[in-house]
Amino acid sequence: MKKELFAGALLLVLIGLCAWNLWYLSRMCTQLDDAVAQAETSYAAGDPARTTETLRAAAARWSDTEDYAHCMLPHESTDAVTEGFRRAIRTVETGDASAAADIALLRVRIQGLADGERITLGNIF
Repeated sequence: MKKELFAGALLLVLIGLCAWNLWYLSRMCTQLDDAVAQAETSYAAGDPARTTETLRAAAARWSDTEDYAHCMLPHESTDAVTEGFRRAIRTVETGDASAAADIALLRVRIQGLADGERITLGNIF
């Protein structure tokens, strides 16, 4: 009987940790997306200095959580977000005309991270 109780308790702990992981990843992606959305707004308003500053702050936040993301998410996705930050910052700083598209692509990549972890039939099967 003790083995069954221990197995049940362990299962509940694992389910709880999975739920926490989903919450944490969703929150992280939402915060990053909000920051990049602010940068997008700054760029549209014609303020490249503010855009760069906002993107650098978001990139630093991503860098802080990148190791965790690499453990929990596909490497291609996390590498794409890292490269997206680098490219968006570079194009804004150089005044490249593709900066708006790069920022929009970065948002899509960040949103893709969260979408890949949502509990849906497509993600389960």
